[in-house]
Amino acid sequence: MFRHQPLDDAKREIRLVKSLPRPTSTEPGEAIFAIEKFEVTSSPPYYALSYCWGPPTPAYSIAIDADGARMEIRDNLYQCLQVLQSHAAYSGVYFWIDQICIDQDNTPERNAQVQQMGSIYSKAQEVITWLGQGEEDAYQAMEAIGSGNAFNVTPEETKRHTRKLLTNPYWGRLWVAQEILLAKQITLLCGSRQLSWALWSGFWPPLIHEVHVPYLFALGELFYGGASNDDFKASSAAQTFIRLRSNPNILHLLPLWNHLASFSTSKCQEPRDKVFGLHGFVGDKGQIEVDYAKPVVEIYVDAINVSLDTTPRISLSGGVDSGFYAEMLYLGLAMGVLTTGEH
Repeated sequence: MFRHQPLDDAKREIRLVKSLPRPTSTEPGEAIFAIEKFEVTSSPPYYALSYCWGPPTPAYSIAIDADGARMEIRDNLYQCLQVLQSHAAYSGVYFWIDQICIDQDNTPERNAQVQQMGSIYSKAQEVITWLGQGEEDAYQAMEAIGSGNAFNVTPEETKRHTRKLLTNPYWGRLWVAQEILLAKQITLLCGSRQLSWALWSGFWPPLIHEVHVPYLFALGELFYGGASNDDFKASSAAQTFIRLRSNPNILHLLPLWNHLASFSTSKCQEPRDKVFGLHGFVGDKGQIEVDYAKPVVEIYVDAINVSLDTTPRISLSGGVDSGFYAEMLYLGLAMGVLTTGEH
């Protein structure tokens, strides 16, 4: 199996991966990848991949270098790499992909790399958002929005098509928040279909302001009727990303508390990531050291303490308004730190 070469944290090194030309000895269709080290401030241009890890099984192995070393990756990433290999624009270019470029079994390295993820995504020439292989309705929505024909369909068709995109589980994952909000440019990739973020985000304002009433009722049903709670959270997150990307300068001005509350219902497998996953767009006063060896409760206590120190509504005399207490209770419940006592 492949073994990562150590990174120099003092130089803020990262790894980048790219596909190599296939030698004749490999299996037909199998790609070989090379992993190289660079300082993040002087790395070559690269794309950063934003995606859901998905379940640990099934897993696939990919070839790293020409010496026969192999690495196991999860199904969703494997499917994405297969699609990227089919696009000439991504052939031979560098990518940053956390599952490949971070030694996930090395906790100190993982700490250091997660600490840098804000810089990694903000310095990427483009972030590729992988929405999975998708279904025909999602393809129809991508093509309609991309061609400008999204309004030349009936409300029922639009509701069905756009629901598949808006309720994609991708939007409800916590890690994608900083990956989307810090990106210079974004391309959405669903199966083999591509869509620029500009077209995607530009689709929604006209929908609200220019279409007829039945269309708005259809949109309301999309958000409030017939969709699961997870679907609603995912679609709400997608709209939040669109709104925040239209005013990116506000991100670093907001205290940690605002970000914790905004993304408290976003999902992640590792409970520490409820805090660490927001590290990239929190200002200096809200920074919390990334340490996966630290108990979860200590990290949450650190987050609450930083919030108390940086939230303007808390006076120097120690008085906290009732609204802040209510939000703290809500956040504690949403993060799973507190429970209602019901079983």
